[in-house]
Amino acid sequence: MINEIQSELEKYADEKTKIGAENYLKGSTNRGLKMAKVIEIYNNFKPRIKNLSQDEKVKLSIELLKSKYFEDKTIGIRILEHDSKVLDKRILNEFYELFDTYIYEWATCDVLSSKVISKIILNNKSAEQIMIKWSKSNKVWAKRASIIAFVNLAIKYDYDRIIIKIASNLIKNNFRFIQLAVGWCLRNLGQKNQELELNFIRNNYKYFSREGLRYATEKMKPELRAKVLKNEL
Repeated sequence: MINEIQSELEKYADEKTKIGAENYLKGSTNRGLKMAKVIEIYNNFKPRIKNLSQDEKVKLSIELLKSKYFEDKTIGIRILEHDSKVLDKRILNEFYELFDTYIYEWATCDVLSSKVISKIILNNKSAEQIMIKWSKSNKVWAKRASIIAFVNLAIKYDYDRIIIKIASNLIKNNFRFIQLAVGWCLRNLGQKNQELELNFIRNNYKYFSREGLRYATEKMKPELRAKVLKNEL
């Protein structure tokens, strides 16, 4: 089926769309399809995908994630997202092997982390420890995924201790996309537990990039934000 999906995607490839997408999705390689068309193609295959076994779905998804094209990866993630509640945490090991080799830009990393990995975490308590392990790995995109997976969870669920642990492992890394990820997650954590966020910033101020700090303070009241940005806490 993978050949059929890829052939269908290639049929609608457009050079102008490709150039625009690659200018926005820095680091990605695109066929050149609007996202609406990618979703339409996925939906056309969805009835056949639904009839696959769980193992077959995972295998198809992983092969699509190994494609160099962002559109292929997007469909791979869509397949996984549809069954994310029943995915075993062991699939995280397969994801880990993809980072830096097949997942090497923010768009794929973030969609996989927020749409699939975050749901695995919700359903598997021990997955938290896997994210801590990723945050200490030598794979930069696994590091980013380890905290992006908690960005949407930070507001609604009690992952405060885990988020601070992961952020502590990442904050000294000056890679832009890791700094931004830490900032985004702290921003959301702060909406629920601002004192915890402020304590983290106080203790780690010197390690923040200016951009990362701006994102971390984005939801603060203007007066407080101004103090934090000037390191006047």
